[in-house]
Amino acid sequence: MAIFPVLKFESTVQIGDQTRLDASKSFTNEGESITQTEIDPGSGTYIDVTSLKYLDTAYAAAGDQTIRVRINGTDEKSYTAAAVDEVYLSDDSTLEVHEPEIVRYVRDGRNSYQDVHRRIRDMCLDWLDSNRYWDKNGDRYTADDLIDKQDFKEWATLWALQLIFEGLSDKVDDKWMQKAQVYKSMALDARERGTYRLDYNQNGEIDDAEREDNWSKRITRV
Repeated sequence: MAIFPVLKFESTVQIGDQTRLDASKSFTNEGESITQTEIDPGSGTYIDVTSLKYLDTAYAAAGDQTIRVRINGTDEKSYTAAAVDEVYLSDDSTLEVHEPEIVRYVRDGRNSYQDVHRRIRDMCLDWLDSNRYWDKNGDRYTADDLIDKQDFKEWATLWALQLIFEGLSDKVDDKWMQKAQVYKSMALDARERGTYRLDYNQNGEIDDAEREDNWSKRITRV
């Protein structure tokens, strides 16, 4: 006989952002039943979630969180999640400019699209890197190098909307996929029209030379 505590959670979450700790996939073998499920979100105190099997929570301060799930009062497993305080290139308010009701479709256990905004920021950085846009040392740009994040706002917003509607779609040609395709086209157009001032010389600011010689001029587009 064995009990297997399992916790589904976001490994990284923005401070103040609702996140769900889901223990519903915990299981036992040899037919033993689960009579109690408890979750410790990082406070050091277990909370009984036997009925729901999940706990919605948020973190007030940045730092690693040790979260635990315990089954039947004896078998437990620990995990580590990171609460972060980061700046993204888009936010829910920029999505609502295009889709005023978009927050209606936030997935269960969340109250915002902060996870999507984080992913989009990282995808923008990956795109710069894969297209060989690097700083003076040949290193990939980081979020801190995007001095004027306003430059990226429209591209990031439209790309986020594309991903959100792709996630809502369950058919190739349903209304969600149609919306996703529209925003994909708009995002690509915004990316190509944009001017992005980057900290090429790594001095923490945009100099006149960097302002005049942005990456779209410095390196041929791919």
